[in-house]
Amino acid sequence: MPAGKLFESFDESWQSFLGRREPLESFLDEVSADVPAGTRAVAWLLRPDAETRKRAIVAQDSLPLFRWLHRLDASFLHVFVGPVAWEGDTDLAAELARGRAALAEITPFELRVPRLTCFHSAIVAEGEPRERVVDLHERLFPGRDTDSLLPHMTLTVFTEPADPGSLRAALVPLRDTDLGAFVVSEVALCLVPWTRATVLTPWEVAGVAPLVGTTEVVPGRRLP
Repeated sequence: MPAGKLFESFDESWQSFLGRREPLESFLDEVSADVPAGTRAVAWLLRPDAETRKRAIVAQDSLPLFRWLHRLDASFLHVFVGPVAWEGDTDLAAELARGRAALAEITPFELRVPRLTCFHSAIVAEGEPRERVVDLHERLFPGRDTDSLLPHMTLTVFTEPADPGSLRAALVPLRDTDLGAFVVSEVALCLVPWTRATVLTPWEVAGVAPLVGTTEVVPGRRLP
């Protein structure tokens, strides 16, 4: 598979990793070096509960200590739903209202994270059922393509090109690591630092769109 090609299934990503010969890719290279200081993107995402984060930390602890493996702090653990725009181009109050309206009919659901896989620039935990996250995305972003939308929770990213063979030897035995499940009761609108110097620093929650049966909305809350 050509480097950087988006996967359309988790099985495709895993089979690509098993046969990969070209170097793994640097996550930092996905962020343009020309982005002005202070730039933040706006995105919708799902946040796991405390127990799922604890299990994710245990999974991270089982990974090798390669210098190019950057372990994400528990505050970064999330399942990405979709990007909105840059902060300067977004009316956050209007986007929050739009998101709440778009998701008004969605009920809370359970998202499972039953195994690990490897993308081009990260080790992730697979999320399922895929169709529930796709439904959120399609309601928030009507008309956007979802063929390569694979719900996942990133555990580590690669900070430089690296040999896939050494990671393969460590990750194959961990493939069936199960992080359990958590209930999705809200979708968070977040401000994401997006420069190479800041992309791994804390995100800010601008507000949430609660799903049916939940009422708490805390604008400006930082990720726990």
